[in-house]
Amino acid sequence: MILKGQLEDFPFVDVIQVIAVSEKTGALMVVAPGGEGGVGFHCGRIASAFSWDSLPVDARAAALRPEQRAGVVRARILAALAQLLPLRDGSFEFRLCPASPEALGARDVSIERLERGVDVDELLLALG
Repeated sequence: MILKGQLEDFPFVDVIQVIAVSEKTGALMVVAPGGEGGVGFHCGRIASAFSWDSLPVDARAAALRPEQRAGVVRARILAALAQLLPLRDGSFEFRLCPASPEALGARDVSIERLERGVDVDELLLALG
C-alpha cells in the first residue's frame, strides 16, 4: 500500500493520525521547501523520525543503557515532529513495511529508533 499526496490538501498531523489509527507499519517520507524528513511507524506508533535539521545520531548512542537510549531517541523524535507538524507545503508518501523501518529514505535510523514506538497522541500532547 502506498498513500501519497500534498500537504496543502492533507495536513501532516492528519496523515500521521490516519497511520496511527490504522495501526500501520512503514515509512512516511516528506519533501518540503526546507528539505526532506521522515517518520518510521511500528503498528501505528512512531518508532523514529528526522527532519532536514536532524543531525545524524552519534554512534556512541548504541552503547547507552536501553532506558537512556530510549530517552535520547524520544527527544530526537519530538524535535523532528516539531519541525514536521506545522508543514503546509510539500508532499508526502507512506509505504508499508513488514517491520519498523531501519532506513527512512537514504537515512539509516537503525540506532535512532524505538522498537515498540511511542503513541502518536502522547507525542502530540508533549508538543502541546
